Order: sequence, then C-alpha cells, then structure tokens
Amino acid sequence: YIPAQGTVASWTYNNASLALSSDHQYRVSAYATDFAGNVATTSVVETYDVMPPTSTINSPLPGYTTSWTVITGSVTDNLSGSYNHPSNLSTTGVQVAVKSLSGAGGWWNGTNFTGSDPNYNYFTVTNTTTTSPNTWTSTLPGAFKTVLASGTSYYIVSLSTDTAGNSEFGALATNIPGGVGITITYDIIQPTATI
Repeated sequence: YIPAQGTVASWTYNNASLALSSDHQYRVSAYATDFAGNVATTSVVETYDVMPPTSTINSPLPGYTTSWTVITGSVTDNLSGSYNHPSNLSTTGVQVAVKSLSGAGGWWNGTNFTGSDPNYNYFTVTNTTTTSPNTWTSTLPGAFKTVLASGTSYYIVSLSTDTAGNSEFGALATNIPGGVGITITYDIIQPTATI
C-alpha cells in the first residue's frame, strides 16, 4: 500500500507524477490499520473524464428567417462514438448566447445587445438526456423577442458542459472557436411589388 499524507483524522494523498488516462475507470481503496492490527477498508470507482462535449444548433437555420421563437439543437459527450465511459450531460448542460451584428454589435444582456462578452444565463435551455445524441430547446423570452429588429443579423452560439465539468470552450467571446455557432438574418418586412 501507498502511505497517505496528513493526520489520521484528516488524511490526503497527493502525487504529482500520477498519470491518469481519460475515459478510464479507476478503483481507489483506502486501508486503515489500528494498533491491534485490525484492518478496515473502503473503495470507490471513479471515471476520469477530461473530454468536452460538442453541441450544435439545428434551428433556426443559417441565413434568413421570417419567424423566430425557439432555438434548438443537439449535443453529445461521445461525438466519435469511441468513448467507453463518457460522463454525459444533465438537463441543464447546454447554454445559449446571442449577439447582434448590427452597428457596433453586442451580446444580449437581458435588456439589450450591448454586452462585450456572451452571458449564457439569459436563456433557459432544457436538454433531453434520454436520446442519443441529446436534443435541447430554448424558447425565446418575451423581452428578447421585443427588441429583435427586422433586417438585423444575429450570431447564435451554444455552450455545453458535461457532468464531469468539462466545458466545450470558455465563457468569454475570445474563447469561442472559429466555425462555432450560426448567423441568421431576421427579416419580417414583406417586399413591395409595383406594376
């Protein structure tokens, strides 16, 4: 056995050279021996997971949209299908942010589009964990729909985090990888035809 560090009442084990592999399960056992030689043991099995999930936006589609009430998509913690022990996602494992590309542009902050970074707390997203891949939906809040401007383009991005705490990317705008998210143009003004 490997000796623990600290005191009997509060022990730890730290080893900087200990190397773990993602998608592997490890059994951790602790043994205690008293002065009489009596031994007690306990064990837990833990899954080591450092691989992030991947989310996509399915609706609205990129390009022009004439009606916009929801944002939907899919998400998986096993994109390649090669993982044996993915931690998967909870029903709240997906978040959404939207940026206006009009003028100076800005992220939705609950009132208007002036945020310098995305805030993923303004949209309620429900992830369905019973399907593979998971599907998620967010109904646009009334305050958001009220300020949508016809003819304006909007950038939509989804951010997923699995139950192990691995996020798809960081929370800042600079953390969003290229090619992630979609851009739509909201257009509800009908054309005018003349003869």
